[in-house]
Amino acid sequence: MQAFRNNDEAFTFNNQGNLIAKGLDRSKERSIKFHEWLTASRVVEERITFYHGASRGAAFASHHKAVSELTSSHGWEIAHEYDILQRELAAQNPAHDLSGLDLNALTLIATQAAARASLMTPQISHLPASPSKRPPPSESAFSALQSPRKKARLHCFRCGHSGHMPGDCSAETTAAGKPTASIAPSAKSRHALSATNGKHYCFNWARSSSCSFGSNCTNFHGCSICWESGHGAGSCNQRT
Repeated sequence: MQAFRNNDEAFTFNNQGNLIAKGLDRSKERSIKFHEWLTASRVVEERITFYHGASRGAAFASHHKAVSELTSSHGWEIAHEYDILQRELAAQNPAHDLSGLDLNALTLIATQAAARASLMTPQISHLPASPSKRPPPSESAFSALQSPRKKARLHCFRCGHSGHMPGDCSAETTAAGKPTASIAPSAKSRHALSATNGKHYCFNWARSSSCSFGSNCTNFHGCSICWESGHGAGSCNQRT
C-alpha cells in the first residue's frame, strides 16, 4: 500500500483483477502510517473501479472502511496486519470476499498481538543490596534459566480469568466482583464489549492502557474488570 502511494507504476493488474507488485520491495510495508494508508487506499479504489468495474472497487472500499473502523477499536498495528492479510488472500484467490469483516482472521491477529505484548513485558529482578556480596545462584535459579519460556496465558477482558476470550465467556461477575460487561450487539467482532454508557470498550486501551486517539477516541477508556479508569483490562491487577 505504501509503495503504491509512492510509485503507482510499480503495480499492475493481473487477469483476475488483482493488484500485484512488479518486483516490489515490501520490506518497509509495515512502516506506513495510518494517514498515509488512507491516501493510498483512495487511489487504489479509484484505479480498481476504473479498470475492473464498480463491483470490485466497492469490495475494496468496504474493506478499507472496515480497516479504518478496526483502527479505532483495535489500534493501527492490528488493523494494518488485518489489511495486509486480506489483500494477500485476495491476491492468491480472486474469489476471496473482501467486502465483509473476517472475524476469524481478526481474532487470530489480535490474539497474537496480545501474546507478543505479554512476552515483551520486562521482568523486574530483585538484585542484592551489595553487588560485591552477591550470593551464588541457587539450584532453582539454574532450573529457571534452563526451562523453556512459558507460553503467555490468554486473559479474558470480560471477566479477568484466563483460558478464554470475551466471546466465549459465561461468567456473571469479574475477578474483581463486578458485573461482567455485555457483549456489544452491534459490533463486527464477537469479542467487543459494551460499557455502561453504551460505548464499546476501546480494545487498544484494554490491551495496553494507552490509545493513540486519546480524548478523540469514540470508544470507552476504562477497565472492564475492576471498573477503574486509570488502566485497561490487560493491566488490571485483579486478573487471575
